Amino acid sequence: MEASQSDILCREISNESRTEAREILEQAERDAAQREKEAQAVAGRIEAEIISRASAQADALKKRILSGLHLEIKNQKIRAREAFLLKLFDLVRQRLEVFRSSGEYPEFIRQSVLEGTLALGMDAVEIVSGDKEKALLGPEMLRTIEAEIRKVSDRPVSLSLSRETLNEGGVVLMSPDGRVRFDNSLSARMKRVQDPMRLLAVKTLVDKES
Repeated sequence: MEASQSDILCREISNESRTEAREILEQAERDAAQREKEAQAVAGRIEAEIISRASAQADALKKRILSGLHLEIKNQKIRAREAFLLKLFDLVRQRLEVFRSSGEYPEFIRQSVLEGTLALGMDAVEIVSGDKEKALLGPEMLRTIEAEIRKVSDRPVSLSLSRETLNEGGVVLMSPDGRVRFDNSLSARMKRVQDPMRLLAVKTLVDKES
């Protein structure tokens, strides 16, 4: 039995519909694949940006931590150096006190009086000293120093011991009215060399660290 025109038309419509439907599905699959690809690309960019930001934040945090650590290490070194210097100066003070009882101390006192008297440049000078120093600065010692000053400066000078007592080693030279003074005490002499000693000590520590 021959197919009618309507049957043939229905078959063609059905075939075309299936073809069109297949094309639509294939296009949909292609579109979906493209969108997935684009989504993957966007996700990749977002991920890269997140990682980049996280890395930058991590680097910044690392730098802050290292900076703080370096500062703390520097402060610890400064504190250690200062503690070392305090111990050094304390040791020097102890040795100076021992020096007051040594055989070289009388000559040191003579030089200290000579130096201070020449610096003042006066005709009369009073010497302030401790009990140990007063025992060393007897009349004979004073006359000897006066003779040395007269020989060096070609002028006479009168030296005498002050009633004041120094609570440390060394001497302080002053005018009879007490207005002009030249401090040659052990603590004053130590202060005059303390900064050079500090620089030398710090340099020694730095050289050891490098």
